[in-house]
This record gives sequence, structure tokens and C-alpha cells, in this order.
Amino acid sequence: MIRNVPGGLGEPVFDKFEAKLGHAMLSIPATKAFEIGSGFRGTEVPGSRHNDPFVSRDGGKLGTTTNWSGGVQGGITNSEDVYFRCATPYPYIRKTGLDLHSTQDRIQVPCHYLSSTANRSV
Repeated sequence: MIRNVPGGLGEPVFDKFEAKLGHAMLSIPATKAFEIGSGFRGTEVPGSRHNDPFVSRDGGKLGTTTNWSGGVQGGITNSEDVYFRCATPYPYIRKTGLDLHSTQDRIQVPCHYLSSTANRSV
């Protein structure tokens, strides 16, 4: 999570905030996945439920009702905290097993999620 992000960082097309953040996170060795806000879970609910309208907060600060967008809308930060997750595989684990052609050891690669969210649900 990135806290106290000012609104207005990023651009709507070529320099999107989430694109730059994704670039940085995917540059960490072995990182294979990146999602921001509700990520792929957002595709599993109707848009009417996933809507993230703007509201006025105390002190006149602009915010959203749910922050399912992860603090970024249209490539630009909206002054909410930025929530994102990355996934990297664990080191290889050797496990004896059969494959199609031999009884050699096989390599399994479980995945580890580096999360900046604390069990947020859509």
C-alpha cells in the first residue's frame, strides 16, 4: 500500500500511474503478476456493484466510496491510498514423481503473493 498519495499523479494515456507502478513491481526479479485495486476480482461483479463514485471527505478532500479502484482511476491517482498486489514464484521445490517419459524428479513452482492489501473483498 502507498499512503498519502496526492491526487493528479499520472496521465490518462501514455504515462499512467498504474503502468509506471506495474513497471517498477514487475522489475523485481521473478515477479510474474501485478494487479491494482480489486484487480481481476473486479471482472467477476457487475459494473453497478463495482462502481467507485467520488465523495467529499472531511476537510474538503476528495475520495471514493470503496476504493476498489486501488487509488487510481483512468491512469491518474485520486488521493486515496494505492492498493496493489504482486506475485512471485517460490524457489523451486524438487519432488519425486512420474512424468510421461521417466521417473526423474520433477520441479514444482508454487506461487507467492506479495500483497499490499489486507483481505479486501469486492
